[in-house]
Amino acid sequence: MLLSFGSTGFAEVVDAYGGLVLNLAWRISRDRQEAEDLAQEVFLRVFRAFRRYDPERPFTPGLRRVATNLLINLTSAKKHRLRKQTASLESF
Repeated sequence: MLLSFGSTGFAEVVDAYGGLVLNLAWRISRDRQEAEDLAQEVFLRVFRAFRRYDPERPFTPGLRRVATNLLINLTSAKKHRLRKQTASLESF
């Protein structure tokens, strides 16, 4: 697949890889709504960084690695914020 993020190209990339990213997001979050939000964030970041994509490299493994790292970082940050809020409430 020739990757292009033109007006319809991005939709094709989301269609082709959306299931993979959503599956990864669900396996990490175990929550359907959160997985959908996380998958959307992954594609937003992929879209923003696409000009740095090297077409000589396979797209799928790179997308999987970027998605996994981002998903872990986002869920870890969310858990950290929740712990911080809980600690604040407990001290109150």
